[in-house]
Amino acid sequence: AIHPYLLVMVAVFNIILPLKCFLYKKIKLIQFVFYITIPFLLVILIWYGIGLIRFENNEALEVHNSYGLFSTNLNALLNAQGFSKFTPQLTFYKVNQYEGFSYLGFGFILLIVFIIFYKVIFWKKTANIKLDKSKILFIIAVLFLTLFAITNQVTFNDKLLFEIPLPENVLKIGNIFRASGRFIWVFYYSILLFTLIYFSKLKINKYIQITILTLTLGLQLY
Repeated sequence: AIHPYLLVMVAVFNIILPLKCFLYKKIKLIQFVFYITIPFLLVILIWYGIGLIRFENNEALEVHNSYGLFSTNLNALLNAQGFSKFTPQLTFYKVNQYEGFSYLGFGFILLIVFIIFYKVIFWKKTANIKLDKSKILFIIAVLFLTLFAITNQVTFNDKLLFEIPLPENVLKIGNIFRASGRFIWVFYYSILLFTLIYFSKLKINKYIQITILTLTLGLQLY
């Protein structure tokens, strides 16, 4: 009831979590079906109750030709859109791409650069990245939402790199979520959380870690 975009992002994980439990035989098939069906029906009921959807008319939910208009530019993680004193405002292919705002922040950018250099210099002392099979569904979900945010018109700065033709039915689904760029938020927060978790596992002095994180926070707030 807060916002359809947020609900869809949560709904994706509401599907993959019980699916993972089912694949690992932690729940039965009937439980899996229950966990994904009941919330969906409740959402439809609540949306109908608050007037978000109606069944008695033929009005379409989509906003015609809107998919790709408010997309995420590939420069989004580095584009502060004028909100940073450290990095310049990058250009857009379409002015509407402000909806894909997902600037990492200068502090976090430096933290990621530090981790990369530390990984290169102290290879044996860094945390090992292992692909946990239990995280595959999470990766697929994040990748799906990210691609949906970028849309079929892949852009970087003010350039259209390429456009992938999509069937009309797929475009109609995309048109329902006019500001598709917002779906980059899941990828954005995944990067922030993964960076913090990985940094916490580096084999360096804890006081140095705290100092670096404090500096990162200070730069982010500034």
